[in-house]
Amino acid sequence: MNTKNIEKTVQQEITQKNIGDIINALQNTTIISVSYFEKTFHQLPTPQSCTFDDYIIHFSSAGTVWCGGVPGPAYISKKKGTNIEQICPITHILSNYLAQIAQERYKKVKNSEKH
Repeated sequence: MNTKNIEKTVQQEITQKNIGDIINALQNTTIISVSYFEKTFHQLPTPQSCTFDDYIIHFSSAGTVWCGGVPGPAYISKKKGTNIEQICPITHILSNYLAQIAQERYKKVKNSEKH
C-alpha cells in the first residue's frame, strides 16, 4: 500500500469512527507518556501504548510469520474517573500511523524538557 492510499485509509477510518478530535489532541499534546514493546525476535521496540490528556491508545503489536502475519489488536480508550472505557478498536494501519505521531510527539516533548 503506497503512502497516498495509507493516508486515505487513515482519514476514512478517523472520519468513520468520529475520532478526529482525539487525533488532533495527540498531534498537539505537550504532555505525553509512551511505553514500548520489549524487543524480541518477533517484535520490534515500537510504541505499545501512549497516554495523553484523558486518552490511552494501545497500539498493534507486529504481525510476524509465526502468528500468520496478523498484527495484535489496537484500540483507543478514555479515562473516566477511576475507570477506563474503550472508545473504539482501530485497524493496524491507523495504529501504525498513530504510533508514529506518538513517537514524534514524545521525542519533541522530551527534547523540550531538556532545554
